[in-house]
Amino acid sequence: MKGKQVQAHLRPEPTNDYDSNAILVEINHGEGFKLLGYIARELTRSLNPLLGNQIVSVGIQHIKFMTTFLNIGYYITIIITKKGPWDNSIIKKSKSVK
Repeated sequence: MKGKQVQAHLRPEPTNDYDSNAILVEINHGEGFKLLGYIARELTRSLNPLLGNQIVSVGIQHIKFMTTFLNIGYYITIIITKKGPWDNSIIKKSKSVK
């Protein structure tokens, strides 16, 4: 499936029991949008206000499977483009997400 075009978008989930700022990541690779996962909690409070009209595009750079101790699963690099420059605090937070 390497090189296959995949659409992605972000959707807030204010009714989430664990994080009222939760943001879903959904992808469509030809069969409709399906839940892929969530944006890291460290970033949701900063990203949520941008979802209305500031986010220009969302893309998946790569998906990899890892079997690191207690962190087994798929890890995705998401590229989010917004209007104007990113605030330095968001850039700093994004670098600390594992």
